[in-house]
Amino acid sequence: ATFSTAGSDFDTLLAVYTGNSLDRLDAVDRDDDRQGFATSQVRFNTIGGTLYQIVVDGYNGASGNVVLSWALQASLALLPEIHTPPPRQRVASTGNSFLLSLGYSSQDIVEVQWLINGQEIPNATHSVLSIDNLQANLVGAYSVRLRTAEREVITLPADVQINSDGDTNAAAHDKFAELVRPAPLPPPPAAAVSFASAGPSRGFTSSQVFSTFGATKEIGEPNHCGIPGGASEWYVYQAQSSDTLHIDTAGSDFATVLAVYTGPGTDFASLIPVACHSGLDGHDSSVEFTATQGTIYYIAVDGVGGVSGTVVLNFNLGPAPQITAQPAGVISQLGASVSLSVTASGMDPLAYQWSRDGVNVAGATNSTLTFNSVQAAHAGHYTVVVRNPVAQLTSAEAILIAPPLNQVQYQILSVNGQRQLRLFGPAGLGTFLQASTNLVSWTSIYTNQSTSGTLDFTETQVPAFVQRYYRFSAEP
Repeated sequence: ATFSTAGSDFDTLLAVYTGNSLDRLDAVDRDDDRQGFATSQVRFNTIGGTLYQIVVDGYNGASGNVVLSWALQASLALLPEIHTPPPRQRVASTGNSFLLSLGYSSQDIVEVQWLINGQEIPNATHSVLSIDNLQANLVGAYSVRLRTAEREVITLPADVQINSDGDTNAAAHDKFAELVRPAPLPPPPAAAVSFASAGPSRGFTSSQVFSTFGATKEIGEPNHCGIPGGASEWYVYQAQSSDTLHIDTAGSDFATVLAVYTGPGTDFASLIPVACHSGLDGHDSSVEFTATQGTIYYIAVDGVGGVSGTVVLNFNLGPAPQITAQPAGVISQLGASVSLSVTASGMDPLAYQWSRDGVNVAGATNSTLTFNSVQAAHAGHYTVVVRNPVAQLTSAEAILIAPPLNQVQYQILSVNGQRQLRLFGPAGLGTFLQASTNLVSWTSIYTNQSTSGTLDFTETQVPAFVQRYYRFSAEP
């Protein structure tokens, strides 16, 4: 016998019992979504003359119009009977090994075949499947196809995921309600359905690897980041400190949509958007924001255009980089040894990348950039990007001056709201500085000599001029 709720306008649950009172019911079969998202189907072997109680309910209290259809095939060719289905979910750490098993009545079985994401696994034709050295390529939905000469059944999938912290309670789910409350149905004795309620992940640095194969979009689910999507999974995270939280999908094998929400979590209407990344650029999605200690965050991962695949969802919670000492400019004679340095704090590990005039300096990945013998080509404007797992920060600009003996360079600074002109040149530099408002009439405003090669002139009258020009020479 086959019963189906196809055509109903809400997410249904379907169960079959024998017995004549609520306290004396025996489960025959039950289902949630076997026939596709929101559609339930049960198939079971019947005994002539037996009274079967059929129950239709709504997942998470949903209600609406029910379309219940059924068909009976009178035949002695029975369905294979499964006594112990694979677990609905298995979460383990990378590199772990474990077994998935199936218990069934062996009479008349001519084929046992394990599947992952609907595809046959070579040589996996026994009741026990060994998962050795769990890696991302082994994550997915595992099911078993049983065949007799005339019938076949496929078990509901066992969802295998990876959690880097070994937290077997942390898992992604296709349905939002599965994150926050226990399953509405306990596992029946002889059916392949049971649900686990996943507690929130709490790691400071962690990742969850899962597949969105077979995932769909729920009725009323928002368009994450404004993208329709269509193959979403949900994950829940609780911040253990008030710091910067960085979440990304680096390592996933498809274009992802990533959205983060907070709020009561009682339904979709209660969710408050926090951050999102559309994934329309074809790159991995990433978001970062200041998390609040103890707050629950609901994370949705979907596919651009409804595509699905393997998701690597990474979390890093901690202090963002802070630069406590900016790099300082340096004046150097040619051939001298000089260094630019930065001091930073924040969540470890801290990484550095120096650039000159906007171009990364090859191999300059330490907090200090040293030139053992300064050349003219080394002169320029230097910044350093300080990065850690949660964010990145670019330093202030430091100028390296390495002028030839007969050349003067300059830099214009803003110091305490005033304009400062800094001249660089060889030691003993004598400077004759003039100013003009029209490039015709020039007034001498500064004459001095430097023993270090640096001269600073602060212009205190800038507010008095609409425009101001300067010219200087090494000698009056």
